[in-house]
Amino acid sequence: MNKEENFELDNSKDAQPLYLQIKDYILRQINENKYKEGDILPSELEFQKQFKVSRITVRNAINELVVDELVQRARGKGTVVLPKKVTENISHTSSFSEELASRGLVAYTSSVKVSNVRAGSYVAEHLGIEPDDFVVNIQRIRGTKEYPIVYADSYFTLDRNLPVDKDLYYNSLYETIKKYCGIDWKTEILRHSDSFESILADDNLAEKLQIKPGMPVLKRVSRTKDKNGRIFEFAICYYRGDKFVCSVEF
Repeated sequence: MNKEENFELDNSKDAQPLYLQIKDYILRQINENKYKEGDILPSELEFQKQFKVSRITVRNAINELVVDELVQRARGKGTVVLPKKVTENISHTSSFSEELASRGLVAYTSSVKVSNVRAGSYVAEHLGIEPDDFVVNIQRIRGTKEYPIVYADSYFTLDRNLPVDKDLYYNSLYETIKKYCGIDWKTEILRHSDSFESILADDNLAEKLQIKPGMPVLKRVSRTKDKNGRIFEFAICYYRGDKFVCSVEF
């Protein structure tokens, strides 16, 4: 059954190739949740009749979606819509909540722990403080209501005056910082460094991310700076390999 009856392909001279128009059409249906995770797309023959194109044109459109890991061909079933992945552009500082919202998803925090702890040598080195200095440690598990995507372990120096009430951190961390610390993360916080490493989930991490031990996880170690060039946040984040994509623009 067609989910957008009035859509027509553009056959003009300067238009996109037909297979890309069909790809964009299906992608729009996925982003608007008209085709949801686990749904079976109409068959190639149905799309062929809908758009009045050759079967190879439809196949090329579907192949594009397969390459983008948005759908998967399942023998005996058809073409299945895959779970949406969060793609974060690390070329700029962004909010996890905004990244999800841009893909039609609502961010959800399932666990928060906030405490003042001694930095220790590893954290102190990254924040430019002494190992015995205390820091605010915020640990959160974030994702959607259906599944977690990331376990984030963040550290801030005490003079940033972050509140220690964990109930304040169930929504956007950066928006909480803006509200209670007066720091506008969009204009005053700059990404300083990021390093990525592929690891396998141990039992503890698997439990937090609701995956099986041994599944791939993307470990990210990052630092941001404030407008004065001082380290603002040091964070270690663990992303589910099946739910997260990292991109960079040059």
